[in-house]
Amino acid sequence: MITSGEVSPQIGYFAAVIFRNRGRRDLARQLLQNSLSSYIAFPEQEAAKQLLKEIQAESATDGVEGHSTIPDSQRNNSRGVTDKATSRSTNPGPE
Repeated sequence: MITSGEVSPQIGYFAAVIFRNRGRRDLARQLLQNSLSSYIAFPEQEAAKQLLKEIQAESATDGVEGHSTIPDSQRNNSRGVTDKATSRSTNPGPE
């Protein structure tokens, strides 16, 4: 439902922030583009424009030497917590 465009631009912005923090820049970008193309003004409009610029800049640096090429879905989130689906322990622990 969120990605179908059936949400207000303000809710789209907040959802985009969450998706970006969870490593889903693709969804965040889509939500921001939808929010910013709406004829409805919302208080976070300038913040949404800035966030979209940041996401586009991050996407542009993927694959550039010195930058990560890990897919968004496998990156750590903004709190430094590894996604459970991608974390693997290399330490077998006590025997």
